[in-house]
Amino acid sequence: MPVVDDENLFTDTLIVWTLFHGGYKFGVILHGEEMSYQIYIDSQGRALDNAYDGIVKQHESNIEILLQKADDMWNVRG
Repeated sequence: MPVVDDENLFTDTLIVWTLFHGGYKFGVILHGEEMSYQIYIDSQGRALDNAYDGIVKQHESNIEILLQKADDMWNVRG
């Protein structure tokens, strides 16, 4: 996500790994007010570990934007 102000330099990030036998693995770095999280997600933006469902829900619009941009560029969602 683009930086929107000089005071909040950390933004949500999508990481896409290409798998050797085809397909992709996804992860996000999500920044909250007090903590940052590194979470594996599926191609629909859902946390692979249910313990992170609440955090992913808080950032779902950013995650969807990031996944859509990656899909537009590389067709990662198939």
